[in-house]
Amino acid sequence: MTVPALSISARTAAIAATLAIAHFLVVFLIGGQSPLWRDEAITAFIVQLPELGDIVEALSRDSGAPLIYLLLRPWSAALGTSDTALRLLPILLSSLGIAAILLISRPLVGQRAALLASAW
Repeated sequence: MTVPALSISARTAAIAATLAIAHFLVVFLIGGQSPLWRDEAITAFIVQLPELGDIVEALSRDSGAPLIYLLLRPWSAALGTSDTALRLLPILLSSLGIAAILLISRPLVGQRAALLASAW
């Protein structure tokens, strides 16, 4: 089976960007206004630990994915640990993921299925 070449039309790129921006705005404007949830508060605590070994130790007792903690550590060092700062990176990454799903799946399954997959 050959995989089709990834060619992105301006229309597909615009749709992907629109979906990603819409997702970002909805999540950030609606979800970003509430206080930190318990898991977010735990994340804030873990990324502020002084040593990387302390983070690894804390993650041995947490069920979260370790990559987000490693990404959030320098992020929170640069932007702080406010509710908004801690939520911004995951929101940006998920928004980019939506656009990536559309752009990657479109040549494989067609426009309609790719839109459904990225909107799901």
